[in-house]
Amino acid sequence: MSDEGTRAKLGRIVLWVFTIVFGFLMLLAGANKFMQPDAWVERFQSWGYPGGFAYVIGALEVGGAIGVFVPRFAMYAGGLVATIMCGAAVTLIMNPGTLGPPTIPLMNVIAFTAIAYARRGERRRLGFRGESRTS
Repeated sequence: MSDEGTRAKLGRIVLWVFTIVFGFLMLLAGANKFMQPDAWVERFQSWGYPGGFAYVIGALEVGGAIGVFVPRFAMYAGGLVATIMCGAAVTLIMNPGTLGPPTIPLMNVIAFTAIAYARRGERRRLGFRGESRTS
């Protein structure tokens, strides 16, 4: 195998490890909103959001976390999670001391934007541009 082929394979491995780590952590964060619903409903209400919004955000986080594991949807799922994390960062900036600094949501914005960017070509290779998939 050439150096270029080895580098490409290593790059794919690093991308998958990165995706697994951040996807799993986001899956846990989203699932936590269903495992501790009273605490999250109360937090969302203290931030000025409807309490039920915690369930919507939790479901979107879980869906986005699962979506980054599917190369065909990873670009969109990464963009979804990055957008949610932007909202989380803004919420924590506007409500200091309620949950912690916005550092973790901002790290997630960077991570999921990187995943979305790295997976941007997957949708094209898998037939998302309207081209026929005949063999």
